[in-house]
Amino acid sequence: MIIQGDCLEVMKKMDNKSVDIVITSPPYNVGKNDHSRAKKYISNTDKLSEDEYYDFLDTTISELLRVTKYHVFFNIQILASNKVSVFRIIGKYASQIKDMIYWGKTNPPPSGYNDGLLTSTIELIIVFSHDSPNKRVFTHHSFPSRYVKNYIETSVAHANGHHAVFPLEIPEFIIKHFTLEGDVILDPFLGSGTTAVACKRLKRDCIGEKEEKYIELAKKRLEEEG
Repeated sequence: MIIQGDCLEVMKKMDNKSVDIVITSPPYNVGKNDHSRAKKYISNTDKLSEDEYYDFLDTTISELLRVTKYHVFFNIQILASNKVSVFRIIGKYASQIKDMIYWGKTNPPPSGYNDGLLTSTIELIIVFSHDSPNKRVFTHHSFPSRYVKNYIETSVAHANGHHAVFPLEIPEFIIKHFTLEGDVILDPFLGSGTTAVACKRLKRDCIGEKEEKYIELAKKRLEEEG
């Protein structure tokens, strides 16, 4: 099910613990001329300050934990424009962070044209949880082996009409290992619909929230799945 609207407003109408897990990747507070893709969720200004972006992350994570029974898989890249906010969030929610999964990119974009810049090849998937977050053992899971790595390596994905596409391998990995058939998965920043596509392939129910601009792209990808 894809819902058109502002994800924070939609989540306010959802009941507590109404979904099993969340898989999502919020705007990273970057964009052309430093205009933030997150700005529409917080303010009418062209740029977000560190405090504004922190408030956006804080409000989002708080709501996600409220509507989720088990785990929130929260993908974010640490950049110059958001690193203070991300580190503050990690500190605030430290007692609810169960583990980290690391996404490695085989073809990361270059860091820029200046000397002295490291090319970022890693993004974080922070696992916020209600499932004994002080322990690393997952009780709600579907993997029998003890040797499941906390590292996923993929190429950077692309899709017509959307410049920042979640690689399909990421939601597929999470769904296969941390959900059961019949679980309900929420992605409030659905983008081009990758989480919904993975859910359809793996026979899980998905709730996705998206602005009008990308809804047709997400629906088209789902239709192509058959």
